Amino acid sequence: MLLKNIYIGTLMKVLTMFAPFLLFGILDRQLDAKNFALWLLIFQYMRSFQQVDLGTTGVAIRLLTPYRNIGFNFLNVAKTYFKYVLAFLLSFGLLSGLVATFFLLSTPIISIVLYYAAFHLLLTFLLKISPIILGCTNKYYFNDGIITIKGYLSLLMVFIIEPNTWNNVYYVYFVTILICDFIISLKIISMLEFDNNNLKKIKPIELNFLFNAFGVGIIIAASALTQKLFLTYVQSNYLEISMIVTVAIPLMLFNSLNSLSNYPARWSNSLFSKMTNKEFFSFGNKKLTYLVDFIFMNGLIIYLLISSFLDTILNFWLPNLLSEQMIYISIYTSYLIIILSFSNASNLFRNCLQARGKFQFVWIVESTSILIPISVLFIFELYQPIEIISSIVIINILRLISHSIVIKIFLNELTIFKNVSKLIFLVFFLIFLEYYQNVIFEMIILFSIIPLFIFFSIKKQNEIF
Repeated sequence: MLLKNIYIGTLMKVLTMFAPFLLFGILDRQLDAKNFALWLLIFQYMRSFQQVDLGTTGVAIRLLTPYRNIGFNFLNVAKTYFKYVLAFLLSFGLLSGLVATFFLLSTPIISIVLYYAAFHLLLTFLLKISPIILGCTNKYYFNDGIITIKGYLSLLMVFIIEPNTWNNVYYVYFVTILICDFIISLKIISMLEFDNNNLKKIKPIELNFLFNAFGVGIIIAASALTQKLFLTYVQSNYLEISMIVTVAIPLMLFNSLNSLSNYPARWSNSLFSKMTNKEFFSFGNKKLTYLVDFIFMNGLIIYLLISSFLDTILNFWLPNLLSEQMIYISIYTSYLIIILSFSNASNLFRNCLQARGKFQFVWIVESTSILIPISVLFIFELYQPIEIISSIVIINILRLISHSIVIKIFLNELTIFKNVSKLIFLVFFLIFLEYYQNVIFEMIILFSIIPLFIFFSIKKQNEIF
């Protein structure tokens, strides 16, 4: 199962990641500079709303995983829990729609996406039933395939219709996704069957767990959403058109690569939630170390690939950008990729804490780590591109340090600081490579680490799952 999740899931993630890249390459050739910059802002806003989770996926997987052996349709107790999960998803979808309305009304240039954003959020939350079911059975690659198909259908529609303004691109691209989401959500919900006779089997303590976990999820997601919307708001109101591209492209690359390499964190939901306390203290340290090793090798491989080919890719991908824009994009992307492993590890530690029920500590860490740097930007009006990028770096450093301390104190994870020290070493090594700039040396490392990564995946699969 691990190899399927790695190879098939990674292939789907790579294909999904390339969909917006291809789209931007097409739009760079179709739109003028202003329309292209405005499209980048719209894309950031909509991606922020689409990725709102409020902790629902992790919490539901944590609750339902013990019943995964019942079968894919969860015929017994787990099936009844889906009533409550669906109710929460529906409520959070409506709530997030109201949040989207508030933010979008204050930004006139993108007010056109207002009603779509609110409606799409509702469907997005209902669609989380799919990753919840697949997450409980460790079949993440199925969900990755659904996302990939949606991305390329939208890309195909843009390619066929050839819209010439950002407004038209918006309608073609996101309405296609909306139609796909609507069809998929109806299909998934129609597959769920509920038995009211199972209501008496619901344990009050588990329902309290569900309420508490989702409540914490609201705080976490509100912090993350505030960060993304605030950074997009700064770009739309304080940066020149030419500078929007130099920030938006590195952020998109970072978010795409972060999603691609985030599979250790996704596995951890079902991996640690099904352990008893005794099993966690006996085997949790070793499994967490293996997952951090995956993150270490991922971070090194991704940086070497980006460092070696980014300039060539940018020239081919976005030929109409100015040379000065290319230089800034390259620099800012390198800064973000260097701390990619910090982001992946922070997500892993966060999900580990959630799987063990330590929600109160998760929301404190997530909210403070995000809101403190953002507040500094706002108070001192630090709205230049380098300051925006630096805030992302600082947020991920704070998240990593804070989550590791919480895991050490409250889960007694014996190897946590050793694992964090590996990642700190990796970051300093990548900084050295960034300034050393020896292509031959980097290629030697790259072709050495890839076989090691494959060997490690094959050898450790049984020990992790």
